Amino acid sequence: MKNIIAILLLSIILSCNAQNTTYKPKAIEMNNKAVNMVSKSFGDVDQIKKALVILDSAINLDTTYDFAYQNKANYLCKLKEYDSAIKTLDKVILLHKNTEVVLSLQGFMLEKIGKEKDALAKYQAAFTEYEQLIKEFPNKVEYQVNQAFLLEFLINKEATQKRFAEILKKYPDDKNVNSIISFLNTIDKNHYIDSICQ
Repeated sequence: MKNIIAILLLSIILSCNAQNTTYKPKAIEMNNKAVNMVSKSFGDVDQIKKALVILDSAINLDTTYDFAYQNKANYLCKLKEYDSAIKTLDKVILLHKNTEVVLSLQGFMLEKIGKEKDALAKYQAAFTEYEQLIKEFPNKVEYQVNQAFLLEFLINKEATQKRFAEILKKYPDDKNVNSIISFLNTIDKNHYIDSICQ
């Protein structure tokens, strides 16, 4: 259920200490320093700005280092620099084949700043990517749940609940799916959008 957590909690997906050794070690070290700085800052704006400078240095050292871009987008979002955060996530999209989670996050941010038409385009792109992933991996239920969750943003709550009911019927004994869907059913779209990046 990693993707569901990513969609629900922007700061978790976008505040990772990276350990992948295919990236330049100094870039990893700088990313981790920035993440640790922000995690200890209790939202202090000056510390977040300092972390952004460090992340820019990490990105300059290794332009393929997606975790640094993701963390940068998260911190820009915390500073309410939504357009910059969205543009930073565009770079993550260029680095990856599967970008459904990032597209969803961009949609949430766009909706937060009132760009509903652009948000819908991102949601639709993410929905389409989930469709392809579901065809490729029909037994990965998290793709189905994430796609169903997006229906609330594309259509309405009822469409999401209908799709959730279909998933629960298909996986009646999966307690993890049951509990996640129960939780997602309690989420109010407007409250969720308001809470992005906080």
